[in-house]
Amino acid sequence: VFNAAPFGGGTLANGDGSFGYRPMPADFAAAGHLSALDYIGDVDWTLSDAAKDWYARIKSRPSFRPILAERISGVAPPEHYDDLDF
Repeated sequence: VFNAAPFGGGTLANGDGSFGYRPMPADFAAAGHLSALDYIGDVDWTLSDAAKDWYARIKSRPSFRPILAERISGVAPPEHYDDLDF
């Protein structure tokens, strides 16, 4: 199981739980990789509220929704995968 804690702070989000700037390409690149791991249920979101909040904000952006709509034939994502407020 992947620990997403490093994605919840540092350069990707500020400490108050909101973007301190416009999301950058690095945010979407990291979220894309995290989305692939989340799709197969390999991310333990209980390890970091900050990472979970950061990912939820990225997931809710209109530009990220087509990624969430993609499916792998024969592999169903976890129930929370499409939920923007998981």
